[in-house]
Formats: sequence, structure tokens, C-alpha cells
Amino acid sequence: MMRSFLELMGVLGPRMDGLEELVDDIAAGRLPADEAVTRIRSLAQQPRERWARRMIVLLPLFGGAMFLLVGIAIGVVNYLSVANAIPATGMVTHLIGGRTQFEYVVDGVTHAGRSWIQSDPPDHSVGDQIRVLYRPENPSTARIDSFVELWLFPTVFPIVGLFSMMGGAAAYSVLRRYR
Repeated sequence: MMRSFLELMGVLGPRMDGLEELVDDIAAGRLPADEAVTRIRSLAQQPRERWARRMIVLLPLFGGAMFLLVGIAIGVVNYLSVANAIPATGMVTHLIGGRTQFEYVVDGVTHAGRSWIQSDPPDHSVGDQIRVLYRPENPSTARIDSFVELWLFPTVFPIVGLFSMMGGAAAYSVLRRYR
């Protein structure tokens, strides 16, 4: 199976099935000139078909892998940012461009923050109280404590990546069967 995958991807070298026989037939004079030209053109078409097959398989596989890795990385960063976070109550002060801007107080000092996710219509209204999470070593940065704000991208990106990779694997299976 690995050999057929490598052949499909062109790693084991270009495949021009019938080239040796064609050269022998031309050299021996068994092949008329017009038929030789037609067969040479069909052989020349094979690299383009291989390139298209490669792209049909590799783009979903590598693109999906990138989505998967980016989603996991965002999830790890989000987890680390809220792992030791302390909750506080904040108040929505502005809604600018679909993003929520808020203020919260830590040890008598007022800090400001904004949401990472833009939504239309906004999730909150000016004056709403919201729960925020801040890190004790850096109270000036906080995140709104909601699933959408913290876990939307780390959930959606890997799912999109997995579906894309499954599409690439399915394309490989189909192309392998019909080559």
C-alpha cells in the first residue's frame, strides 16, 4: 500500500507505462507515424494527470493537518491562559465593531479588556455584568469566561482539519482504485 501511495504521489519516479514498448515499435517500424504521435501525446499527458492526482490528495491532507495543528495550538494557549486564572466580575463598557470592551477591578485597580471574538449581533449590552478570567501574575490581561470566547476556535479548527484529512484519504482511496 505504501508503494502504491508513493507511486501515486510520484515519489518513486515518473510512470510512463508503455514507453519502452512504444520506443521499440517505432524503432522496428511497426508503428505508423500518426499513431506514434498520438501515443506519445497520450504519454505526455500522464504527468499532468499525476500532478492533478497529487494535488487532489495532498491539499486536503496537508491543509487539514495545518487546521488540526492550529486548533490544538490555540487550545493549548487558551488552556494555559486560564489554567490558573482567577474569576472576577466585569462590566461591559463599549461595543465597538462587534467586539465587547469591558472593565474589571483587581485589588482596587481598574483594568480594561476586550473580547477576542467579534459577533453580530453583540453577545452583550453596555452595562451588562460578565465573568472574566485573569492571571494573578498579570491582572491587566483578562478573557471573557464563555465557551465561544475560549473554546470556539480550538473546537472548530481540529474538526475542520479532520474532515479535510478524511476527504484527502478518501480521494487517495478512489484515485488508487481507478488509476
